[in-house]
Amino acid sequence: MNSSIPYVGQFSALSLNLDGINTLIPRGAFKVKRCSVVLTYAVATEVSVLGLQEPHVRTDEHLATASSIFVKKGFNLLTNFSPQGNGGAAVAWNTTKWPKLVLSFAIEPRIIMAELANPDGQTIVVLSCHFSHVPSLRKAQWAKLHKVRRLFQGKQVLMLADHNSLVVPQRDSDNPPTEDGGDITNARDVELQVLGDMGLSDTWEYVHWGDGTDGDPPPWLYA
Repeated sequence: MNSSIPYVGQFSALSLNLDGINTLIPRGAFKVKRCSVVLTYAVATEVSVLGLQEPHVRTDEHLATASSIFVKKGFNLLTNFSPQGNGGAAVAWNTTKWPKLVLSFAIEPRIIMAELANPDGQTIVVLSCHFSHVPSLRKAQWAKLHKVRRLFQGKQVLMLADHNSLVVPQRDSDNPPTEDGGDITNARDVELQVLGDMGLSDTWEYVHWGDGTDGDPPPWLYA
């Protein structure tokens, strides 16, 4: 998230790879839709913005089924279609805290944006992104985002993403790449450039680093 003005006050957000918005998961002796479980948690914890990756919405009927569940919980759902059944990205928001959708569009099939306004008219741009696990494709996604970065100048921006990008390879991978990681390094370089040019700070730093026990952050630490 960046620190642009105007400041819209405190609110909670959640990013999650759903792997299917209507996917059924076991709950005791029954099966319920995964999105219902997520929404129940969101309501209980007062989360007002959701960035959802891989909703796998294929048809109008599929979308209507999911949307009805969100509406019952007081949320609107914005998503794109994935005719082949995979991928996509979605944004959902509490309609009491964010009653107006100002603008929305898809930057590419796995990156969707929604500009939301609160009751005071203050706005925030929410980017929900699912970056590819293939480094060359991930690099191309970040490059597309870089091309449209000026659309977000002067706006408060919140990115909720499945990065598919190693934070600290020594911890997150059995076979960490070296600093000559080729496509992986090239994709990370573009990622860092976009995050820097858009003034975005990665909350991972504040949650998982800086407690004084691990020394200086490694060069692989992004944002």
